[in-house]
Amino acid sequence: MDGSKPRILFVDDDSNLLAGLKRSLRVRGEGWDISLLESAEVALRSHESYPYQVVVTDMLMPGMGGLALVQALNNSRVAPRCIVLTGMSDLNAASQLINTCEVFRFYTKPCPRDELASAIEAALSMVDVQIPAVTAKADVSAPPVVLEREILDSLSRGVLVVDSHARPVYMNQPATALVAQRRGLSLDMSGVLRAGSRPETLRLHQALASVMGGGEGDGSMAALTLDCVGSGPPLMLVVTPAAEEVDPSRQHVIMFISGLGPVRAAAPSSDMIATMLGVTYTEARLVEKLAKGQNLERAADEMGVTLSSARTYLKRVQKKTGTSRQVDLVRLVLDIPLP
Repeated sequence: MDGSKPRILFVDDDSNLLAGLKRSLRVRGEGWDISLLESAEVALRSHESYPYQVVVTDMLMPGMGGLALVQALNNSRVAPRCIVLTGMSDLNAASQLINTCEVFRFYTKPCPRDELASAIEAALSMVDVQIPAVTAKADVSAPPVVLEREILDSLSRGVLVVDSHARPVYMNQPATALVAQRRGLSLDMSGVLRAGSRPETLRLHQALASVMGGGEGDGSMAALTLDCVGSGPPLMLVVTPAAEEVDPSRQHVIMFISGLGPVRAAAPSSDMIATMLGVTYTEARLVEKLAKGQNLERAADEMGVTLSSARTYLKRVQKKTGTSRQVDLVRLVLDIPLP
């Protein structure tokens, strides 16, 4: 066991397949500390004792399956990047994974070894590989990458890091929820990002290529809107290149998404609104109800005030906040950062 190398774990109940994987990855994986395990339960215990940075697992195994293993790994003290291989070319299996787990990549068997090796390298580029050996009972602080994930997950906007093949290598929680619900963005069986229609998917991929320097753009930034499947506002996307010091090859872009609607957490409380906007508690109660989608009449009724009084409160708040329209006030409230 070499503590200086990133730890990669392959989990499959087929020992012959595991041996073949290790042989085929020998050249690409010279810098990796590779482990092979035939049981998900053993794999989980091994990770708890000495964390892996990347776990590649089969979907169907006796006892604990790949789905349950990924769920447990996602909730572990040091969560690895998980890559799932399955012999089922079943979209439902992929959908269940996307909806319930954070999966870095999803591949159907047989997966080309070069493609799998590239996926592992991409996963390693997104994690801190310098994780010390610890026991399950050790009291250690979360590594910086865990804290960074928590910060990104707390944002109200979706954040994705996408590679040159239009495959997300990272999604924060709002983006993961959006993709899982297939509300304008989704992943196909190869893990490629798709929009709600072919024309919009083409526009999306052209924007990604342009920012990476592979299209007609100057590689600086791209902005576009995509229709939201079902009801809801369109998704507004801004695509920027990764910083050169982070990705010298510029083979990744960062995508920011707004217009997530219901994916966002609840509106701030009236106490927080009063504090942040400098309004009275009564005014804050009215604003909170408006931010939750109620009209002025219903908000007045629930507060037990007349519609005329509600209009007066609204005008006072707009004057204090410098907003001229109700929609601008609501947008201001929804931009208040929430823990």
